Amino acid sequence: MAKLHPCAPGLFTPILHFRETDIWSYIRKYDLPFCELYRQGYRSLDCAPCTGRGGGSERGARAKDKEAAMQRLREMGYF
Repeated sequence: MAKLHPCAPGLFTPILHFRETDIWSYIRKYDLPFCELYRQGYRSLDCAPCTGRGGGSERGARAKDKEAAMQRLREMGYF
C-alpha cells in the first residue's frame, strides 16, 4: 500500500508507485479505455505544446523544464 507523505497529510497517491508496465497491465486486465495517442507513439501526455512523441523512456519526450520540476519534487521526497 502506498504511504502518505509526512508533509502532505491526507494525500494518497498509490498510482505514483506504479511502473509504466503496471499501468498497462491494469488497463488490459480491466479492459479500460485509454487515449488513442498512446497507440500513435506518445508515452507521456501533457498539454498540447508540451507533449511529444517518442523518447527513449516514458518521460523522454516531456518538456525539460517540467521534468526538472518533477526531479525537484522527487528530491523533496514526494515520489
